[in-house]
Amino acid sequence: MSVASTIRKNGVVEVKQSGKVLNFSINSSVGEHVCNLEGAALMIDAKRAAYTSEDKTDTCTAVLNFAGGVLKVTTKDCEGVCGMNAAGSMDGTYRKKVSKRK
Repeated sequence: MSVASTIRKNGVVEVKQSGKVLNFSINSSVGEHVCNLEGAALMIDAKRAAYTSEDKTDTCTAVLNFAGGVLKVTTKDCEGVCGMNAAGSMDGTYRKKVSKRK
């Protein structure tokens, strides 16, 4: 699978699947405060992938759900990868990036 980008207001997710592993990068913001989470999620079924940190002291988890032509991201305990007012800003529905034609 090639790299795919999905976007929403103040957020972008890039994913690249290799077998049952989904490498991803989520970047979002609220004003000047940002969140950035990168990692490898494991596919748990045909439409969902789950991420947990390899660092056992990090309790951040993320579920990436590909359904209905959109990507829904749900995170928990990921405040450590976010600026002060951006916690929770990675969560939401992302749509496939449409390239602009000239």
